Amino acid sequence: MYSNFDLFIILIISLAFVSIFRIQRALTPLKYFSNADMVIENSISIYQLVIRYILIGIFSITIHFLFDISEIIIILGNFFGAFLIVWPVLLSPKFSYETYMPYNLILEVYIVHILFIVSSLLVTYLSLKLIPLFASTTTDYISNILIGGGGLVFNDFIKSILSKKIRINVEKAEKEFNDSMENN
Repeated sequence: MYSNFDLFIILIISLAFVSIFRIQRALTPLKYFSNADMVIENSISIYQLVIRYILIGIFSITIHFLFDISEIIIILGNFFGAFLIVWPVLLSPKFSYETYMPYNLILEVYIVHILFIVSSLLVTYLSLKLIPLFASTTTDYISNILIGGGGLVFNDFIKSILSKKIRINVEKAEKEFNDSMENN
């Protein structure tokens, strides 16, 4: 199913996923929050949530485009990373916090932490599926503006001319290279 190399990549992505939140905590301590802060302190703003989800999305897209890793590997890596972040609290929420928590608050903490895992997966999936659509649409839109709005037929015509020109230049360069090799 998955090779040992895929499992190693999933592990690396998981650890990198955990690290992005450690980096966020170090760089912007006022914007960082733990998942339990949502339940215990109720002091989390929408802005802080948006920053967290943008970090997850940018992380996923960056990993996908820079290293050409498959989407399922990134999704699994982010799942295990999110699980690594919350598993100590899931194992023993009473001992994870300094204050005594009643059982109904413990249940809320469980729900918030499980929602963090689910939302991380959802943001990862959506960012990997939707961003390339927006990127290709944006690229087509910009190329249409630069070409002059001639529509898809004109756009394809220009692309075919450019590809022929590039092919001719490559063939010319290969010929010159072969000629220089023959002369030496």
